[in-house]
Amino acid sequence: MNKPKLMQMGEIKINRVMDNNNLVLVPFDFSEVADFAVQHAIGTAKWSDYKICLLHLINKDINKSYLKDETFLEEAINKKITEITLDKKIQYNVDIDYIIRENNDIYNTIGDAAKETGASFIIIGTHGKKGMQHIIGSYILKVISNSPVPVIVVQKRPFGKGYENIVAPIDITANSIQKVKWAARLAKHFNSTVHLVSLNTQTKYRQQILKNVTLIKELFDKKEINYTEKTIACNKNEFVGEVITYAGDINADLLLIINESNKFVPGFMKVSAIEKIIFNPNKIPVMCINPENYTTIA
Repeated sequence: MNKPKLMQMGEIKINRVMDNNNLVLVPFDFSEVADFAVQHAIGTAKWSDYKICLLHLINKDINKSYLKDETFLEEAINKKITEITLDKKIQYNVDIDYIIRENNDIYNTIGDAAKETGASFIIIGTHGKKGMQHIIGSYILKVISNSPVPVIVVQKRPFGKGYENIVAPIDITANSIQKVKWAARLAKHFNSTVHLVSLNTQTKYRQQILKNVTLIKELFDKKEINYTEKTIACNKNEFVGEVITYAGDINADLLLIINESNKFVPGFMKVSAIEKIIFNPNKIPVMCINPENYTTIA
């Protein structure tokens, strides 16, 4: 008896065409943290009329952990993800579909799928830095760096009432302005308060930080977005830890950062800092945005 054939490498199976970019893409591997990511996508969709697309990657290392005796065959995966998608659609009354791709290059595949579906952003679950070392482990930065759209990283934390309190650290780079454009977009959807947090440093960078904060406040005033301003007096190396503490103190629903891990810039969000924020102990979701440029504001 012949075994069922797996899909050809790189082939996409999609229920129907996604024809606009009001869509959130969710990498989905049947794990508990992936389901938390779906919960956040459903909450976002219901608040802002987004469609949801689940992306399942056929990868032997990932699938064998969750499908066990089903040996990650196409038929078993199709049946399982179809049932889940239909259940979510009926239970939550949301527009949700799925795509399946066979590819071991998971980092580029997720980014490619975001382009092809026209996704506005990705929501992905993580077990934490010490979890599985695939799409949901400490290599999450590879997914973020290869993504053409912002990525919201979710730990085991429910969506709740939405992203009502958003914390946005502000540094000296022009990328902080890019960050708050997304903060403004989310704030309009969720009626959020955006908490601007900056470092009260006595160095030459203080004036640049203040200029950024002023520009952001002007933008928010124009768009009638609620915001607060918080300055933290500490050593530069302690700033990220203080931001995380502050976010926990105000019970923040989302942290918003720029991924500066691949470039040399005079910002504060290097690899270790980004990982520290993503895997924060309060499990606050984190939106990571790849910068469009690396200039500073003079």
